[in-house]
Amino acid sequence: MSAEAFSPEWQERYSRQILLPEIGGDGQRRLDRAAVGIVGGDEATLPALLYLAAAGVGFLRVTDPHAERLEQARAWAAANNPTVTIVTAPRLDPDHPEAWLKGLELVIDLHQQWPWLDPLCRSRQIPLLTTWITPDGRGWVAGSRGGTHPAPACLTCHPPPWPPIPPEQMGTPWFSLWRGVAATLLATETLKHLLAIGD
Repeated sequence: MSAEAFSPEWQERYSRQILLPEIGGDGQRRLDRAAVGIVGGDEATLPALLYLAAAGVGFLRVTDPHAERLEQARAWAAANNPTVTIVTAPRLDPDHPEAWLKGLELVIDLHQQWPWLDPLCRSRQIPLLTTWITPDGRGWVAGSRGGTHPAPACLTCHPPPWPPIPPEQMGTPWFSLWRGVAATLLATETLKHLLAIGD
């Protein structure tokens, strides 16, 4: 828990969330203690990071292959909520994921890395949420089970169809729109999971 938790400034920052019966003071402190990983990509990194930082998730570890975009997202999120710790890395190495995954309660995959992220998270009992777009334009939001921990009940609990959208379609307007919507959906499901609320 951060040193600021319980302080008057901390309570004022989260006063609207603390007033919600589904969150309250205990829930907000739970968010403050939470650690979430974000495997970012494309336009989705910034909205997911901003959403979770603004909600008060205490520790966020985020990677994105685009270094400039990653730093911009980190700076904006930190400016929005300086009480949150944000650690960035340009890339998650699938051959040596231990350091990146250590201590995380949940991982969000915004970069269609399900095939190799899912077994890594399962073996460490870390729930994984992902988003996917297929070549025919269908968007998916899904969750996997992390060992004995169930995926959020409202999400599909099996892998989305392969292959994902081809690179030449990634610049289309509908793709960018879906990425922003999917990032918000996954951030919302992350908060519901951490707070054990919703369906």
